[in-house]
Amino acid sequence: MADTEKKKPTQVDILGQPLEVGNYAAVGKGNQLFIGKIVKVTPKMMRVKGFGSNAPYQSRSDEGCLVYSNNTILLSGEDTITYILKYGQLGK
Repeated sequence: MADTEKKKPTQVDILGQPLEVGNYAAVGKGNQLFIGKIVKVTPKMMRVKGFGSNAPYQSRSDEGCLVYSNNTILLSGEDTITYILKYGQLGK
């Protein structure tokens, strides 16, 4: 029997922590760092939607930007809540 189930793409950050859709991560892109929510995971890259005023890498369609997982660090709940309270809202 052939296995017809599709496996979900798995990504890990630079510390080896698994990244999933819905997680928040600090992302380095170019020479800047921004905080964003992972909205899609592919076998090679992830789509991350930044929020706040320091998210300069939004695509024209406002779906976020593609990044490699080795440019990200998964944020814990406490870190994310602190950032949200200090800088504003999450993705619209």
